[in-house]
Amino acid sequence: MPTLTYPEPITASADLNLGPLAQIPLGEGRNFMVRGTEIAVFHTRQGIYATQAACPHRQGPLADGLIGGTTLVCPFHAWKFDLTTGEALMGQCGLQIYPVRVTEGGDLRLMLIGNTAPTCAVPAGEEIGVDQTPVGSATGPADAWAVR
Repeated sequence: MPTLTYPEPITASADLNLGPLAQIPLGEGRNFMVRGTEIAVFHTRQGIYATQAACPHRQGPLADGLIGGTTLVCPFHAWKFDLTTGEALMGQCGLQIYPVRVTEGGDLRLMLIGNTAPTCAVPAGEEIGVDQTPVGSATGPADAWAVR
């Protein structure tokens, strides 16, 4: 997963360069670790979107989810989200979204404004237990490569 190192703390607002849009194929998502926060960025025909990387239900890797238009489906239990608003379309919790844009040079720019992820109570009995672990994500092993 690309790791972006910046000197400012996560509580500071910043317009950050995530690198070229070309690293995310059309119709797919990729995870980025930005100042200790994992963010999923999606490249769709409708635009570029950025959300929290883990599903609020059972921490499913959203970058591995299915994308249809501006709807994202979690690969674990099919919770659905609107990529434009973060609203839950199926499920009980929405997603934190982040403003993202593409520059004239083709780079992704992410606006990170503190750590304001929504909180959501997972229904009793559906939290990740000791015998369950999140699976790999769209980036492969966490130590595969890093951008500094």
